[in-house]
Amino acid sequence: MNAAEKYFRVYADFMKKTGEKPLTKKTFWELVRKGNKTAMVLRNPDVRKRFRTFFRDHIEKEPYLQWDRPFPYSMQVLRTARRRGARIFLVTVRRNRAALLRQVRQDFMPYFEKVLVAPPHRDSGKNYLVKERLIKPFAVPGDIIVGDSHADVRCGKNLKLVTVAVLSGMRNKNALATYAPDFIVRDIRSLKRLNVLP
Repeated sequence: MNAAEKYFRVYADFMKKTGEKPLTKKTFWELVRKGNKTAMVLRNPDVRKRFRTFFRDHIEKEPYLQWDRPFPYSMQVLRTARRRGARIFLVTVRRNRAALLRQVRQDFMPYFEKVLVAPPHRDSGKNYLVKERLIKPFAVPGDIIVGDSHADVRCGKNLKLVTVAVLSGMRNKNALATYAPDFIVRDIRSLKRLNVLP
C-alpha cells in the first residue's frame, strides 16, 4: 500500500488543529524519508508528544484509511509470484485489525496465504519484535522478507531471512542502508530482477 497521502493528511490536520502551518507535502516527505519522522518534522518535544498521540488515535480511522492506495503494479507482482508457487504472507502491526482486513479483502486476500497482524509495541523502535513473533512459526531460513522499515529488516535478519528493503515506502536509501538489508530496491517489481522468487 502507498500510505504517503494518509500520513501527510494526519500530519497536516494535526498542524491545523494546533494552529500551525503545515510543511508542504514535498518538504514533509523529504524530512520523513531521512529517518525519525517526528523528530525531523516537529522540533519541539512537547509538540512531538502531542503529535504521536494524535497520530496513534487517527492513523487507522476513517477518513484517513481511504487514502491508502495500492501501487498500480502490486496486483500483477502478487499474481505472478503466486503463479510461480510463492507463499505470500502479509505481516503488519496495526491496532485496528478489522479495518486492515476490510482493506485487504477488497482486492488482495486471494494472494495471501495468511494475514498476520498484531498491535504495535509500546516502543515503536521494537516493532521488529512484534513482527518476529508473528513470522517465526511460518518462516524458515532463506525465506524472503520485503519491507520499507527498520522493523522489517531487523526482524528478517534475526530470523535469518533474505531481507529486501524497498524505496517505495517511508525511508530513503541512506536511511535503509543503515540497517544493512541484503538488497535495497526501488519497489517490489525489482524482485524479478533479483531472482529471489521461486
